[in-house]
Amino acid sequence: ILEIDNAYVRSIIDDQSQKVNQKADVSLLSFHDMFYFMIVTISTVGYGDIVPKHDVSKVIIICTLLLMLALIPAQTQDIVKVISLTSKYARLAFSPRSKEMRHILLLGDVNYNTIKMFLDEFYHPDHGDTGIFMIIMHNSYPTEDLINLLKLPQYESRVLYLQGNWHDFNDLKRCMADHIDCGIILSKMSTASPMLEDYKNILRAFAMKKYGIVKRQRN
Repeated sequence: ILEIDNAYVRSIIDDQSQKVNQKADVSLLSFHDMFYFMIVTISTVGYGDIVPKHDVSKVIIICTLLLMLALIPAQTQDIVKVISLTSKYARLAFSPRSKEMRHILLLGDVNYNTIKMFLDEFYHPDHGDTGIFMIIMHNSYPTEDLINLLKLPQYESRVLYLQGNWHDFNDLKRCMADHIDCGIILSKMSTASPMLEDYKNILRAFAMKKYGIVKRQRN
């Protein structure tokens, strides 16, 4: 009986020592170690320097990986869709080549015929090389004819088209409207409501003026 009791006690002691050793093996990982483990695992590199040692940890890692594999492609697809919906002309911003570079802002009725007539006259060889850069801003995507016009050698390095709204200070900032030499507003040559067109042009002029005043006050 004593021998049986001694064997039973030894088995209990061995079990308790194994549990203590298992608890001793459990170590808390720092945040950057966990982040490193997830990146290495998701990218299928799997160096093996950090691995789950217990069944519960393995189940949690499996569930986490399955969830991330389901969410990441969907979120990536949504981001790509948002970027594709935004045209490159809505993301561009004017960046002067030097501090002495002068530029003007063109608003109003932006169409192929009007812009072509204006550019031909403004950059006519008889006027010499003025060195003035031109920014055209309108809320619509440029037509194919207008894009081809602005790609001509005589205009490609002198003219920039930006898609934006004249009443949005963020879009005026992209044009550096507070540093323009002047703002030019092109009116529609034929319109059913001349008075309404005049009101719009007055508001465009006020928006440019107000933006310049606000910028100077902030500085």
